[in-house]
Amino acid sequence: MMTKLIIPTEQLESFQAMAAILDKKQRDYGVTVIISLEQKSITWIGGNAPNLNRMTQPLEKGHGLKQATFALAGDFFCQAINSVSRQDKKGGKHSFEPLVLTLDYKNGNYVSVTHVETPRILNATNETYPPLRKFETLSVFTEHLDYLQANEQRACHSVSVAGMSQICDFSDTHMPFDYLQLNAETRDIKIQQAGELKVQKLPDNLKLPIQLAFNPATLDALKRLLSNTNAAEIFLAMEGESITISTPEQTVTKSIAGLNDFYNRTPEKTVAEATLIVDITCLKAEIDAQRRYREEKKKNECYMLFHNNQLLIFNGMTGNNLSRMVFVKDLRIDETRLYRFRPKDVIDAKIANMLSLKQVKLVITKNSKGECHMEFYSSAQESVSYIKIPVESEDGSIEAAMEVKQDYLERAKDDSHQPML
Repeated sequence: MMTKLIIPTEQLESFQAMAAILDKKQRDYGVTVIISLEQKSITWIGGNAPNLNRMTQPLEKGHGLKQATFALAGDFFCQAINSVSRQDKKGGKHSFEPLVLTLDYKNGNYVSVTHVETPRILNATNETYPPLRKFETLSVFTEHLDYLQANEQRACHSVSVAGMSQICDFSDTHMPFDYLQLNAETRDIKIQQAGELKVQKLPDNLKLPIQLAFNPATLDALKRLLSNTNAAEIFLAMEGESITISTPEQTVTKSIAGLNDFYNRTPEKTVAEATLIVDITCLKAEIDAQRRYREEKKKNECYMLFHNNQLLIFNGMTGNNLSRMVFVKDLRIDETRLYRFRPKDVIDAKIANMLSLKQVKLVITKNSKGECHMEFYSSAQESVSYIKIPVESEDGSIEAAMEVKQDYLERAKDDSHQPML
């Protein structure tokens, strides 16, 4: 007797995510299938603790399936999922066709499963010989049943889909990040980006029902579940270094390794040596212009002199003189400052993404190790920098730098006709 398991096109992306977390090295390398006539559903469970997924499908009328619990081998399941995925090479996107699996039932059990793949290559006579994949079913994985039971007992918080979507959109604005924590009690966001830690206040309009923490993988999983449910609410549980996200259709548990260390970290205290609003278009234009000179591009060195509410960008204290005053306002420094930086760092940081803003806050910071950074903020109100670039203090050369500035002012004569911010 043969009956069919059908995974429709609209669910295949979620099943592909389940296949992606299967681990060939683990004992439970496979997928558990539970057919429940009482609940009128098919439940699929796959993964390896602590990363596990559950998918639930309703039984359609005339399904012909019998009450059963069994498992599919990991190789069979993964290859079957991959075989119905076609990747658009130009767009890099996947399109799917339904996955149809045929079950063989004997002596009260489903004993094997077959998938006839859609052929991708036709032979010389144009006859189609489709690949056939037939595997024996396996005993159910106890780890998967344990996960199912744990989900039933897990204390979860109900969160509206609309509210969670807003949280995801807000979290996306801080990509790329290593870890991100949204604290409901203190109303702040703690972010680790490239190993650096910062804390800022949450926007007043962002509703946060519980404390949440993400790494990029868990945020992606959350967004996928939100886009694949028609429910008005989802359920969340933070347990140690893992998060469980549940909808009526599926449940995903993702590990967030290193989360406890992230919780225990505190932001490094820094001192702002210079703070100003800078014309980012003018600054970027001068950096680009200096890199058009072959020797300067090879040397990859540039200076910033902060003095008398002015900023001078120049290439060096001796030899050829490439310099330009960059228009700034609200410059706050305790004394004249000189820094050296690598123009390529600015180029590689894609500072061009900020050019539409024109007026950008720039802060030169110094940490407890004596390391200095040039930090760009998208607005004067932001407390987490958009770009952070290392610089080196050159205060010992300020006198020579002042001579460069004086020469610039004398030769450029009166620059008062230039537009100010």
